[in-house]
Amino acid sequence: MIAVAAAGIVDAEAMAFAETTLEAALHLPARRAAPLADPVWAFDAKRQQYSSTLVLREALPRVPPDAVRLAVLTERDLFIPMLSFVFGQAQLDGPVAVISLARLRQE
Repeated sequence: MIAVAAAGIVDAEAMAFAETTLEAALHLPARRAAPLADPVWAFDAKRQQYSSTLVLREALPRVPPDAVRLAVLTERDLFIPMLSFVFGQAQLDGPVAVISLARLRQE
């Protein structure tokens, strides 16, 4: 099973789309997991963005016991130090990924 959780407020339509897409792509059932807090602690004032690495670390202990993966969605604009922004980040051979919707919006 793939768990899908919001970090902060994420609209229900985006969450449902992520669940449906992950189920189809990975051929595993997806279900909504308990949301994570808004990642204000990952905010970098100098960059005016949120550290995706810190969000991954916070999410790691929250992988449900019956899940093989946890996908965390956020509306926050994410970065890693070497790039100006990232759409997401995943652990190599790990159970957690974080996806930012901030730069995927067309408006």
